[in-house]
Amino acid sequence: MKDLIEELRSDALERGFARRIFNNRGVTSRSLGAGGSQEWALAANYRLSAEANRIEWPRVARIFDGLADSYEQGARREDAEAERRRRGLD
Repeated sequence: MKDLIEELRSDALERGFARRIFNNRGVTSRSLGAGGSQEWALAANYRLSAEANRIEWPRVARIFDGLADSYEQGARREDAEAERRRRGLD
Protein backbone atom coordinates (compact mmCIF):
# COMPACT_ATOMS: atom_id res chain seq x y z
CA MET A 1 0.00 0.00 0.00
CA LYS A 2 2.83 2.40 0.83
CA ASP A 3 4.38 2.02 -2.60
CA LEU A 4 1.00 2.55 -4.23
CA ILE A 5 0.39 5.76 -2.28
CA GLU A 6 3.80 7.07 -3.32
CA GLU A 7 3.35 6.03 -6.95
CA LEU A 8 -0.17 7.36 -7.47
CA ARG A 9 0.33 10.65 -5.59
CA SER A 10 -3.44 10.90 -5.18
CA ASP A 11 -4.72 13.32 -2.57
CA ALA A 12 -8.08 11.53 -2.60
CA LEU A 13 -6.44 8.16 -1.94
CA GLU A 14 -4.37 9.64 0.87
CA ARG A 15 -7.40 11.27 2.49
CA GLY A 16 -9.30 7.98 2.24
CA PHE A 17 -6.40 6.04 3.75
CA ALA A 18 -6.14 8.52 6.64
CA ARG A 19 -9.91 8.46 7.19
CA ARG A 20 -9.87 4.65 7.27
CA ILE A 21 -7.12 4.59 9.89
CA PHE A 22 -8.89 7.27 11.94
CA ASN A 23 -12.23 5.48 11.79
CA ASN A 24 -10.69 2.13 12.75
CA ARG A 25 -10.43 3.45 16.30
CA GLY A 26 -14.17 3.21 16.71
CA VAL A 27 -16.09 4.44 19.72
CA THR A 28 -14.14 5.32 22.85
CA SER A 29 -15.01 6.01 26.45
CA ARG A 30 -13.19 7.60 29.36
CA SER A 31 -13.79 8.80 32.86
CA LEU A 32 -14.82 12.45 33.19
CA GLY A 33 -11.42 13.58 34.46
CA ALA A 34 -9.25 11.47 32.16
CA GLY A 35 -8.43 14.23 29.73
CA GLY A 36 -6.72 13.46 26.46
CA SER A 37 -4.37 10.68 27.55
CA GLN A 38 -5.73 8.26 24.94
CA GLU A 39 -5.27 10.80 22.17
CA TRP A 40 -1.76 11.79 23.33
CA ALA A 41 -0.72 8.13 23.18
CA LEU A 42 -2.16 7.69 19.67
CA ALA A 43 -0.49 10.90 18.50
CA ALA A 44 2.88 9.72 19.80
CA ASN A 45 2.50 6.39 17.98
CA TYR A 46 1.57 8.11 14.72
CA ARG A 47 4.59 10.45 15.07
CA LEU A 48 6.81 7.39 15.43
CA SER A 49 5.20 5.84 12.36
CA ALA A 50 5.75 9.06 10.43
CA GLU A 51 9.44 9.10 11.32
CA ALA A 52 9.85 5.44 10.43
CA ASN A 53 8.41 6.08 6.96
CA ARG A 54 9.70 9.59 6.22
CA ILE A 55 12.68 8.72 3.98
CA GLU A 56 11.30 5.89 1.86
CA TRP A 57 7.60 6.83 1.87
CA PRO A 58 7.28 10.60 2.48
CA ARG A 59 3.63 10.80 1.47
CA VAL A 60 2.78 8.02 3.91
CA ALA A 61 4.74 9.88 6.59
CA ARG A 62 2.66 12.97 5.84
CA ILE A 63 -0.51 10.94 6.40
CA PHE A 64 0.77 9.78 9.79
CA ASP A 65 1.80 13.34 10.68
CA GLY A 66 -1.72 14.50 9.85
CA LEU A 67 -3.23 11.81 12.06
CA ALA A 68 -0.88 12.80 14.88
CA ASP A 69 -1.88 16.47 14.44
CA SER A 70 -5.54 15.53 14.61
CA TYR A 71 -5.12 13.43 17.75
CA GLU A 72 -3.03 16.15 19.41
CA GLN A 73 -5.80 18.64 18.72
CA GLY A 74 -8.33 16.23 20.24
CA ALA A 75 -6.05 15.63 23.23
CA ARG A 76 -5.81 19.36 23.93
CA ARG A 77 -9.60 19.64 23.71
CA GLU A 78 -10.12 16.69 26.09
CA ASP A 79 -7.50 18.08 28.51
CA ALA A 80 -9.24 21.46 28.52
CA GLU A 81 -12.64 19.85 29.18
CA ALA A 82 -11.22 17.78 32.04
CA GLU A 83 -9.65 20.90 33.54
CA ARG A 84 -12.95 22.80 33.33
CA ARG A 85 -14.71 19.92 35.09
CA ARG A 86 -12.01 19.76 37.73
CA ARG A 87 -12.50 23.47 38.42
CA GLY A 88 -16.28 23.07 38.49
CA LEU A 89 -16.80 25.23 35.42
CA ASP A 90 -18.82 22.61 33.50
